[in-house]
Amino acid sequence: MLVPVSGKQVVDAPKMMFKSELGYDNGAYFGRIAANFTDKRYYTYLNDNSVDAYALWNMSAGYRQKNLGVLRDFSVQLSINNLFNKRYYSTIGSNGFVTSDPTGTNQTLLTGAPRTAFVTVGGKF
Repeated sequence: MLVPVSGKQVVDAPKMMFKSELGYDNGAYFGRIAANFTDKRYYTYLNDNSVDAYALWNMSAGYRQKNLGVLRDFSVQLSINNLFNKRYYSTIGSNGFVTSDPTGTNQTLLTGAPRTAFVTVGGKF
C-alpha cells in the first residue's frame, strides 16, 4: 500500500526540541536548574493525530565539605525531576505507527514520570 506522506511531518519527530541548564558551584554549595521542551509529535503517517508539546523542569541543590568528622569528601544533594508535576506522554508508537487514526483509538502511548524527589548522601571513610 502506498501512503501519500509528501509534506507530512515524520512520526515521533518533533519540529523543535530545546534543552538548557543553568548551574552554580562555589566549591561548597552547588545547584542546577534544567529546562527540557519537546514539541508536538504525530503518531500517524498522515498527521491526523498527535500528542501535545510539553516542557519539563528539573532541579538539584546540594552541599559538599572536604572533611566532616570521620568522613572525607562529604556531600548531600536534593534532586527533583518534573518539578511542576507536568502530565505528558514520554513515548509514542511503542507498538508501531499507523497510517491514520482520526479518532485516537489506535495509539500506543506511555505517560511520563510524575514529580520525583530524592536525596543523595556521599562520603568516604
